[in-house]
Amino acid sequence: MINFNNFELNKFSKFLETISDYTNDKLRYPKAGELVEKALAEFSNNQLERVNRIGVDLITPEGATYESKICQFTNKSKMDVRGIILKNRHSSGEHNDKLADYFIITDVKKGKACCIPSSKFFNLKDDGAKLTASANPELKDFFLTGFNLLEEREKPRDYFKESDEFDLKFIRSI
Repeated sequence: MINFNNFELNKFSKFLETISDYTNDKLRYPKAGELVEKALAEFSNNQLERVNRIGVDLITPEGATYESKICQFTNKSKMDVRGIILKNRHSSGEHNDKLADYFIITDVKKGKACCIPSSKFFNLKDDGAKLTASANPELKDFFLTGFNLLEEREKPRDYFKESDEFDLKFIRSI
């Protein structure tokens, strides 16, 4: 497994804050997931490369596979995962899926993230179109445990507002 002590976690956490208000926006939710994948690769100090294949978002130089998922830890402990979509096939039928070796699960809204082996998933439910599961990550699985709200800092940037402004500037430049 990758070493999160070698990650630029402060930058990753600051990045998560820039998209934290958009997890309820159905149009921007998929973009937020893509951005998390890119940020994981960027802030991993060359431990991860984004490959964006079906069922594998990131890979290590040694070949270990990682799938990035964003969700909200909403249960009482704010650590468990229930009904997370592991595979969204967009079509029913028989599928012979192999899960990634590890899953990085990020709660963008709370600034929390954990990494677990796929063997920790239980209650797998496959309806043909999607595969869902649950997991109980342990505290040691978490490499981010929330935004440090006590830390004094400027107002966080807003990725989507800045990207909208960039898009408009680009369109107007034509």
